[in-house]
Amino acid sequence: MELIMHKKENSFKNKEGLNLFYRTWQSDNPKATVLISHGYAEHSDRYDEFARYLVDNGFDVFALDHRGHGKSDGEQTHIDSFNQYVDDLHEFRKLVQEQTTNPLYLLGHSMGGAIAGLYAIKFQDGLAGLILSSAYLKNAVKVPAIKLALAGLVAKLTPKLVLVPPLDASLVSHDQEIVEKYKNDPLNYTEGTKAKMGSELLKAGPMVLKDAHRINLPTLILYGSDDQIADPEGSKELYEKLGAKDKTITGYNGFYHEILNELEREQVYQDISEWLNNHLSMD
Repeated sequence: MELIMHKKENSFKNKEGLNLFYRTWQSDNPKATVLISHGYAEHSDRYDEFARYLVDNGFDVFALDHRGHGKSDGEQTHIDSFNQYVDDLHEFRKLVQEQTTNPLYLLGHSMGGAIAGLYAIKFQDGLAGLILSSAYLKNAVKVPAIKLALAGLVAKLTPKLVLVPPLDASLVSHDQEIVEKYKNDPLNYTEGTKAKMGSELLKAGPMVLKDAHRINLPTLILYGSDDQIADPEGSKELYEKLGAKDKTITGYNGFYHEILNELEREQVYQDISEWLNNHLSMD
């Protein structure tokens, strides 16, 4: 019998009154649900191919556009505190769990991985597992301490001042079609990083690593060896510090930052699906 997928768009108002947009990819008889937390300056529909793969393999997918990203409200890529992302994700998770009683797995990519890590530290109860893709826990380019201090000061004085040049899209993937789509996607933010956003991003990773011992969820950590945006050492350090006994780490040789959009992405998709199925069979 052919599986029928339903893709929908919706939104909800968070506790601050912001309209937060989300997408769903669902089938009629899923065995579990994957909640996706996307990366900086992108949006949920960039996970369409991956979401369709998961649906074909029996998993529903819910993906939020973080505030200030994609079609959600909020000033573009500006944040007062990283905790706002975490709190938004919690509201979204509660909305998802009103619609399904299936096991719920949280998947975060890049900045979304840092959000997911902080989320798991605070709200892991009731989640079935955590998957991190190229989690932004350490910057691939080392930032001198004096620059970090200066960034913190500028963030307080002029939080919306653009301090960092735009992301080099050629670093996201070896797939040139993906790179061109990234550069031309009107829902992506392609200007430089604002002071407060950059400051919050640089603080989030160390916060995850500091409290990683509190994460007891089954965890799958994935990274590309040639990632020039999120330092793979951050993923390796997280693996060592996790409180979870059930933990797996996999590096993909030669992959850039967006392992879910690399030329050999099918292998990553398969590894995630296999991990999910193995953990469902344990329940």
